[in-house]
Amino acid sequence: MEYDSVKVEFENIESRASVFKNTKVVPFHKSYFQVLKKVIPEIKTDYFWFFASFTDLRWFSHRNFVPTNDHLQVWYTTHPMGGLNKEGNVLLIPTNAFKAQMEKMEKLSDFENIDYNADPILYQKPISKTYFKLDDPFKDTRQWTWLINRNLQELKLPNFYPSFWEDEYVYTWGKTNDVMLLTNVVDWTKHKNYDLTYDVKKLDVFEIPGKSKLAYTVNAGRCKTGYFWAVPPGTKEEDLDMSFQPDRTCQPCHYGFGNDIYVLNRKLCINVKNPGLDESLVKDVNV
Repeated sequence: MEYDSVKVEFENIESRASVFKNTKVVPFHKSYFQVLKKVIPEIKTDYFWFFASFTDLRWFSHRNFVPTNDHLQVWYTTHPMGGLNKEGNVLLIPTNAFKAQMEKMEKLSDFENIDYNADPILYQKPISKTYFKLDDPFKDTRQWTWLINRNLQELKLPNFYPSFWEDEYVYTWGKTNDVMLLTNVVDWTKHKNYDLTYDVKKLDVFEIPGKSKLAYTVNAGRCKTGYFWAVPPGTKEEDLDMSFQPDRTCQPCHYGFGNDIYVLNRKLCINVKNPGLDESLVKDVNV
């Protein structure tokens, strides 16, 4: 029997043709659950396929799957290039059971019975990589990308793929967020961080006599770490919190620690229009 099918179209990523008949194409909005609530009234068959536009189902061996119960069936890839997430992007949904449970659910994973099926050859679009400089992490930001500190080019990335079963998140790894995964929405109020161990470079330290704007600019040109400590002459490293790191998740700025001690953004200090220390860009750090 041919089931209805719904293809969820994502922006800014290659879209694959449907292998099913009776396919309705709808835009992704917030989460699969939100999309499903809108399309479910139009479904005419007892079950229906629901899949993301970035999946290629030409070699999907389960498209003639015959359900024997009212479980939600989900297939997720275990191919090493795909990125692992059991909350996958190809689903066969029991129409009446979903309608019956829909009002009690907050997200798709709240469905009462879900069968998770691993598929080693299921294709979903791999996520590209972009390496950032610390002084401006989002300069070359693209959607659908891993955003990685360029000092970590040898780092093995987590085997991970974003979930669209609930509202989109920004995913980051490690204490300093030097590994990020971005999709279409960058909303730091919806941020999930995971443990990951990697080396973090300490920031360069330069002595700045008399808050000289020229000295800030000259030393910024010598800086190799994106940000640098700017301190009065005679300041000892042991008097500084050398573990301090700038926030990767915000726009470039400076940090002030009092007593003319700063952590300065290299790029901002060599800005052609306003070189040196711009006090309006300083965030005070509680010490």
